[in-house]
Amino acid sequence: MNATFKHILIPFDNSPSARVALRTAVNLSKKFKAQMTMVYANPDFEIAEDIMETMRTVKNNAEIDITLFQPKGLIYQEVIAVAESSKCDLIIMGTHGDSGIHELFVGSNAYRVVSSSSIPVLTMQESYKKDSFDTIVIPIDDSHETRQKIPMVRQIAGYFNSKVYILGCSKWETTDVRSRVEQYADQTKRLLEEADIECEIRHNFGGNIAEATMDYSEEIKADLIIAMSESEPAGGFFMGANAQRLVNHSDIPVLTIAAKDEISGVSAYWSGMN
Repeated sequence: MNATFKHILIPFDNSPSARVALRTAVNLSKKFKAQMTMVYANPDFEIAEDIMETMRTVKNNAEIDITLFQPKGLIYQEVIAVAESSKCDLIIMGTHGDSGIHELFVGSNAYRVVSSSSIPVLTMQESYKKDSFDTIVIPIDDSHETRQKIPMVRQIAGYFNSKVYILGCSKWETTDVRSRVEQYADQTKRLLEEADIECEIRHNFGGNIAEATMDYSEEIKADLIIAMSESEPAGGFFMGANAQRLVNHSDIPVLTIAAKDEISGVSAYWSGMN
């Protein structure tokens, strides 16, 4: 299997959640032998010096290739620009900074990074303590895009020998919606089991999907949620307030993947199944 990530970007302000994100970025960089780029913006000289010292320590102790950027413009726009220009394939960021570039990590601005990014974004709170993703939750709704996360789920679960819990869900309860969600969840389970990944399915209909995802993840003590940035376009799965709630309030890390018209190698998974 090819390495999932080759270049990881971390927006950093030395806050508790940012340090958790940095720890995770270092672990993944070492695991995948990936390059790491750090973006920071802080007018406070003392904090900026602390950030530089942190970067030097990580670089020396972890023996990871790290590049540092100090952007001048709007931070979320600069994060996206650096990710694109540096050809990064993962962004890892804290979600509740309390110093420095505070505006990046809270409210709608964290979602701006997630919703603007064409590459996966892993958001984390300071409460996360583990260094692996042994248990993964993936919400599967009734949109076609929802299954685009499957290749990423297969890769991450394969690397960490994770068990995957599939939450078939929709805020609608009609017969057609239930049938489609159940079909998609069954397809997902079959594709994961073909990769020797242990998984099971639960369904939830008629409620708030972000809340259902977080509740289920907390119930099974999940280590990671993997979701699309947009699903259920007409119903608002990970859009607006629901998206912000999941990204900013889940105690469990959330890996958000941008929906695309086509993803190489994905459409073949369900060709003829629809």
